[in-house]
Amino acid sequence: MKNYRSEIKFVCYKQNYSLIKNWIRFHKFNFLKEYEDRNINNIYFDSLDYKAFNDNLVGLPSRLKVRYRWYGNLFSENSKNEGALEFKFKKNIYGYKKIFKVKDLTLNLKSNWKDIKNKILKELTPEYKILFDKNSQKILINRYKREYFISRDKKLRVTLDKNIEIFDQRTALVRPNFRFKNFTQDYLVIEFKFNKEDKIFLNDLDINIPIKASRNSKYINGVRSVLGK
Repeated sequence: MKNYRSEIKFVCYKQNYSLIKNWIRFHKFNFLKEYEDRNINNIYFDSLDYKAFNDNLVGLPSRLKVRYRWYGNLFSENSKNEGALEFKFKKNIYGYKKIFKVKDLTLNLKSNWKDIKNKILKELTPEYKILFDKNSQKILINRYKREYFISRDKKLRVTLDKNIEIFDQRTALVRPNFRFKNFTQDYLVIEFKFNKEDKIFLNDLDINIPIKASRNSKYINGVRSVLGK
């Protein structure tokens, strides 16, 4: 069953961090801390012709992003990184994910791309193996610290991302690049997430938040960073 939900993103300078935190803290939805803060790491994959990047740029209503996500340390010398490959489908303002947990995948300075991709493929169904093959070019790794909040009625989630880092993987032919970061602007990403049946939140968020909504993608910003755009 596909769990459709909407994500509305707001972007602002890091200097607005206190303003946004206070807005969340005193909002009428009574947001509570949902989880402890944690670091999120993603490997973003794309096609040879950057289809995911270009589809997002032109604003196509139906889009796909493919990423491998794990939490905590960027890499680990002594333990396996428990992560999952995510196919993130977007149709207009709503989207859903297909997630495959990946076992026995260790990401460290000795990891190589061939083993990483083979272990990912091992966990996919035939249909998604074909889809991954079409979108298996490693483009970048990004990393950021996320804060989690949820409304008292559990219908609206808010995440606040900061300290965003980008690592170009296009020329990392054998092993992932965990060492050399690209320059990125210091900004915050605030996301509001709710199920399709709770779209009543749309108007309230547009009216009340002290910054403007914008089309934003950490993957798109990351590609622009590695391409120098």
